[in-house]
Amino acid sequence: MTPGSSGRPVTLGSRILIVSKDPQLREHLYDLLTAHGYQVKTVASGKVGTETMVHEQPDLIIIDSSANDCQGWSFPDWVRRFNEQVPIIALGRPGEDAPDPRTASDIQAYLREFSDTAVLDSVTRWIVQSRSNAPIDYISFPGTILAIDDERAYLQALEEFLQPRRCTVVTASSGEEGLTMLKQHEPTLVLLDLKMPGMDGLVALKKIKELQPKLPVVMMTAVEERHLVAQAFALGALEYVVKPYDLKSLKAILSYLKTTGKRPDLTG
Repeated sequence: MTPGSSGRPVTLGSRILIVSKDPQLREHLYDLLTAHGYQVKTVASGKVGTETMVHEQPDLIIIDSSANDCQGWSFPDWVRRFNEQVPIIALGRPGEDAPDPRTASDIQAYLREFSDTAVLDSVTRWIVQSRSNAPIDYISFPGTILAIDDERAYLQALEEFLQPRRCTVVTASSGEEGLTMLKQHEPTLVLLDLKMPGMDGLVALKKIKELQPKLPVVMMTAVEERHLVAQAFALGALEYVVKPYDLKSLKAILSYLKTTGKRPDLTG
């Protein structure tokens, strides 16, 4: 049995995220895919789409160029910053330029002129492919990573990204719990959310640095919290990643720490 044939492999229940500003296209794809047993979530902007990825964890994303919150085919690049492996299918529009080479490297399929059959075949093909042969980029990061965040969905996203890369991950849901875990596990790196109830991220960072001045701490923040990031740097934070998690940046940080083979001296 081959993907896309009349004997389509069973992929019932797979989760598909549709991102488009076109309400008619969203409705049509929703009706088409749910009728074939898929679980479908539709959103009208790329910003909401990136936020939805963390909570819904789709098996596949379908977009058109209207999904972008800025000009051009930019949304796939944003997807790859947060999720390196989810298949992306881009749908073309009449008279529209094809994605540029950089975008083409981020998507699995571009359907310039698509039919219902073409969409269904492509969806099945890439869901099957992602389940059977998903590439894993091993980092083999030495030591233990402590992730502190009050939102379980974000902690789960970090665990799913880090554990297949042979990283040991321990999690805490508050600053107070994080300090306890710090003493128990002696982590090599801390990922720390800025905004949490109770002890906020800046207070937790200050206390972590008092206990272990040379321990690298990477802050996790929303885009609009850059003023808090500046305060975190002043307290000794190594770097920050944007929520939903910018996995490319996180991987670069891990690669740096692995390459140096030591904890950076952040105390000057």
